[in-house]
Amino acid sequence: MTLHEAMPDYDVREYHQTVINASREEVYRTMKTMDFRASVIVRALLLIRSGGRKAKAVTLETFWQRGFLLLSDVPNIEVLIGLVGRFWTPTGCLQEIPPSQFVSFKDPGYAKSAFNFLIHDHTSGSLLTTETRVKCFRNPERIFFRCYWTVIRPFSGLIRKEMLRQIKTACESQDIKT
Repeated sequence: MTLHEAMPDYDVREYHQTVINASREEVYRTMKTMDFRASVIVRALLLIRSGGRKAKAVTLETFWQRGFLLLSDVPNIEVLIGLVGRFWTPTGCLQEIPPSQFVSFKDPGYAKSAFNFLIHDHTSGSLLTTETRVKCFRNPERIFFRCYWTVIRPFSGLIRKEMLRQIKTACESQDIKT
């Protein structure tokens, strides 16, 4: 399943990209194993969102332990992640649903979000993109979410940009190259 298949219709969208001087395989491997806590920015922003609870690790694997859904993982191409909840509330009211029900989920009172990391071939190695889409199902939730998004969007974008930067730095560092 691709991001477009998971959420062809959405209320908000955010997109970021970076070119990495590394193969798709190396970018994928790094992305899957990276602990994003190494970034002070990511660590601080996630600490605020979690109400002060420190995460032992912030990897794609730990996302699944926090209520995120692995919708698709195509090695060396794309990792697609979903989330259902009331994001505008202090706790987020995340809903546990089977990944197979994500596409059809349309319960009023909630929103769903999908984001991916997609690796493309590039003349300089690889192009790594991340896109986030959010869909609300009724106007009251759409209004609540838009207010929340107005405040949180710059920080959400900063986290995504920082994740891309960390992956790029790790892939391009001499320590990783053999």
